[in-house]
Parts: sequence; C-alpha cells; structure tokens
Amino acid sequence: MANKDDVVEVNIADFIRLKQAKMCLEEHKEVSIADVKKLISEETGISVGALNNIVSGRYYPNAIAAIKLAKALDTKVECLYHIKSI
Repeated sequence: MANKDDVVEVNIADFIRLKQAKMCLEEHKEVSIADVKKLISEETGISVGALNNIVSGRYYPNAIAAIKLAKALDTKVECLYHIKSI
C-alpha cells in the first residue's frame, strides 16, 4: 500500500499567493505573505504555525480544516490537493 505522501500533496501556497495579489489590488498597497497567513489564520482558526506546516508538507489538514481553508482561499477543497500518482 502506498504512503499518502507518495500519492497526495496539499498545494495551498499558490492560493495564498493569489489571495495576496487580490489583497494588494483591493488595498492598493503591498501585503506580505505573513499578513495573508495571519488573516487566513483568523478566518479559519488554524494557527499560522499549522498553516506553515501544511504549506511545507509536514501536515495534512483534516476535512474540517480543508473546508475552512478552501473557503478562506475562495476555492474548492479538491483544488487544494494534487494527486501525484495512484
């Protein structure tokens, strides 16, 4: 049986950068990735440390966390995951 690390990866870094770009356009000023992560943390209840662990692949979010992340990042849950192989 394959390890989940071999099959699936969580890809929220691109969505965080997209949210950063949207915020920069809306606020007409630079917004740091740290500020975006802080906002996502506040919106989801997921700590910035946990977000960093998800981005780095050290942690996979459970279903509730994935749903909260998808909502905060204006996307679908299935868009947060990438299947590497089956």
